[in-house]
Amino acid sequence: MSHASPEAPPAVPPMVLTFAASDPTGGAGVQADLLTIAALGCHPLSVVTALTVQDTHGVERMLPIEAAWIAAQAERVLADIPVAAFKAGVLGSAQNVRAVSEVVAAHAAVPFVVDPVLASGRGDALAQEDAIEALRELILPHVTVLTPNSLEARRLAEGATDLAECARRLLDHGCEYVLITGTHEAGRDVVNVLYDASGVVREGARRRACPRPRAGRSRAGSAALHLGVARRGLQAGRRAILTESLFPAVKLRGLYAITPEGGDVERKTRLALEGGIALLQYRQKRRDRVLARGILRLGREYRVPVIINDDVELALELGADGVHLGRDDGDLAAARKRLSGKLLGASCYNQPDLARIAVRAGADYIAFGSVFPSPTKPGAVRAPLDLFVQGKSLDVPLAAIGGITLHNAPQLIAAGADLLAVITDLFDAPDIRQRARDYGKLFA
Repeated sequence: MSHASPEAPPAVPPMVLTFAASDPTGGAGVQADLLTIAALGCHPLSVVTALTVQDTHGVERMLPIEAAWIAAQAERVLADIPVAAFKAGVLGSAQNVRAVSEVVAAHAAVPFVVDPVLASGRGDALAQEDAIEALRELILPHVTVLTPNSLEARRLAEGATDLAECARRLLDHGCEYVLITGTHEAGRDVVNVLYDASGVVREGARRRACPRPRAGRSRAGSAALHLGVARRGLQAGRRAILTESLFPAVKLRGLYAITPEGGDVERKTRLALEGGIALLQYRQKRRDRVLARGILRLGREYRVPVIINDDVELALELGADGVHLGRDDGDLAAARKRLSGKLLGASCYNQPDLARIAVRAGADYIAFGSVFPSPTKPGAVRAPLDLFVQGKSLDVPLAAIGGITLHNAPQLIAAGADLLAVITDLFDAPDIRQRARDYGKLFA
């Protein structure tokens, strides 16, 4: 007689506790935190620190919750549920700052992300001077990642104007990392810079989504930061911070289009972009800077990152979004240092050991292949599909390349591929736009 094996208990997601004010519009505050934390795979817990009267234009009034209530909310939850990370936003008063600091100090091993919201997008004050001073003295010494915008960084740094100096002063207060976001700085692009005690860790730039900051904005980057630290642990926290916060608009999942050889490349690329792709690589046997610039312009137009194949110098010259390197295309660690704030991909063929080395060197994603016989590289080594199962432990997106078609793509996604790098089946299709859409549906 056979006996059914007992079912494994369901996996429990990381529990993330946010201290934040209520925003009736749902655009920021505790409401936005809960949505973001849940969307990123964690279970949200909350302690409400203040009530607000506001709309999408600004905050009219704020009523801080009594500090004793904040302490009581947190203590009751923490006595019952193990928490993987803390996040704090608007705390409401100096007394509340002290209450939160005492809670996190009693759980010093838990990562703590602080988004020091001092004013609404319209400029309505959300923290008085005594609360700001309490933040410096009581909160910053416990912070794993601080995520101020440039205005908040200058105010917390007590008069410093240079953002690097602001970061240094905030790190001196005890923060492990400081991520200064550039929403309030002039320029077409928003530039975010991550610092630690050694200086700049990484920069990331994205096109400004709207001409001015608004009230009710969601600090999703902060939630992504503490999610990354919670899910991967402090020993891997840096990589999570970089990939999930500095590149929040870059979703490394979907169709990875690689430009074809031959003519009419820009027209074909535009059709693929119209159909929808996640990542675009410029690859040509003979370098054509005019064509490369045209591909980069198309990527900017459609807000899709453009990667240059095998050529760090060209990527830096053109201001591309990153580089993809093969085994013989140069040192990955050296490329990582030069490509501050840009994506770095690495071909690892059928070699999991090479993939682990690449991740340690700073690769943002790994490519395995050829997964099927490739018309572009018929002599390429074959990569078994179980590499994608093994590769999940690397904690970076995995790309499949080589001989991919709509017919065989589903088995790659089922095996764990995040990106499908395609040339022939996309650009030789009778309807490139529709073919891109069809690939996109596989990831829905």
